[in-house]
Amino acid sequence: MIYLKIMQAHLRFTLRRSMMIFILFIQPVLFVGLSYYIYKDSSLTDIGSKIFIAGALTNFWACIVFSSISDVERERWMGTLELIFASPLGFKHTQIAKTIACLLLGLIPAVIAYLLILLIGLELSFAAGLKSLIAAVVLIAFMFSLSLCLSCFFAISRNSRVVMNAFEYPFFVLSGFVFPISMLPQGLYFLAVANPLTYPVALFRQAVIGEKFYLSWDLLLLVSITLTSFFFILALWLFKKIENYVRISCSFSLV
Repeated sequence: MIYLKIMQAHLRFTLRRSMMIFILFIQPVLFVGLSYYIYKDSSLTDIGSKIFIAGALTNFWACIVFSSISDVERERWMGTLELIFASPLGFKHTQIAKTIACLLLGLIPAVIAYLLILLIGLELSFAAGLKSLIAAVVLIAFMFSLSLCLSCFFAISRNSRVVMNAFEYPFFVLSGFVFPISMLPQGLYFLAVANPLTYPVALFRQAVIGEKFYLSWDLLLLVSITLTSFFFILALWLFKKIENYVRISCSFSLV
């Protein structure tokens, strides 16, 4: 019950921010429109599904970065971060509830992108229905685990406002959100292969549009689940370490 109350409060507060209104409702329209004009004169097939992936994933990731991760920075500047740590629920459970709320918000741009593609008159086809569902669940679970880890690092960093944008646009390119990483130059390709977010995204792209990757779908699924489990366990360990650090150092916020 307390999780639901935190989620409701976070959703209400987030929807009052002009940045999140832009990300949730305006940015999907811009991304779908831009992707449409990029793809419309190309010889590629299944353009509608490619535009849907680009519009949905980019805005889903932006929602996580600017709502879940930057929420720690906002709490610090508002002077409430210490209160969260001192509360009976604690930082870990509060952040988990907020991250779940952010994931729910991230579905809004996906729905908008889907409706816009249908309005344009493009067809949406899924190469494998059940695999697409499994890949979507794994991708969301991975972003949930990764978001928890990043929120821990942002909690102890006082420069999070500076580095926050570095987690948005570079990941659009290095994770295969907009186009497959095989199209990248060789130097960037190696960075993309080393990027853990690439694998659940490739899993989703392969399930939805049948896009080839250097790993098979079964192996991609195994790698994605392993990475998801790793980051979730790492997040739980970081939450414990941060709590000990705060209690010992007694220096956490702006002072």
